Amino acid sequence: AIERDRRTRPSLRVLIVDDSAEDALLVVQELAHSRFRVSWERAENESDYLRQLQTVPDLILADCTLPQFSAVRALQLLQRTGLSIPFIVISGTIGEDTAVAMMKQGATDYVLKDRLSALVPAVTRALQRPGKIAYMSMEIALEVAIPTYSGGLGILAGDTIRAAADLRVPMVAVSLLHRTGYFTQRLDASGWQ
Repeated sequence: AIERDRRTRPSLRVLIVDDSAEDALLVVQELAHSRFRVSWERAENESDYLRQLQTVPDLILADCTLPQFSAVRALQLLQRTGLSIPFIVISGTIGEDTAVAMMKQGATDYVLKDRLSALVPAVTRALQRPGKIAYMSMEIALEVAIPTYSGGLGILAGDTIRAAADLRVPMVAVSLLHRTGYFTQRLDASGWQ
């Protein structure tokens, strides 16, 4: 039954950004208590990290400060790729202000190294987060300064996007910009466009 359980557990590919092989092993041992079969790679500098990002891991766990690299830089590089990979900061020295700043910059969560028992719940939450929703509308009426076609459906689309922002729904809105003279709306005598 134990062997069968190992085969049926979902796999989790983790990229660990840490200069300490021992610390990375402690993290992996903690993840072994999760419901996942964990495979992992470690990067301790920017070039290793960029190479490993090309394999598109399921999760990134990053130490806050390394001699040649940092979690802040790793997060910036991840964001430039456009990949939506959960990013958890793990540190023994992170303060609350730094943790909050990392979360504001886009980190999914943070865990203190002396409280690694919080790692599996943080990973579980991070992997259950919904991805971004792409909302495509040919016309969106958000504000006058954004030159999009904004007929009746555009008003509805704009309201939908505003409501999603108010509810903090992770949404990306896609529309068409126009130049003056394009997308002109005209009604004939009978009311047809």
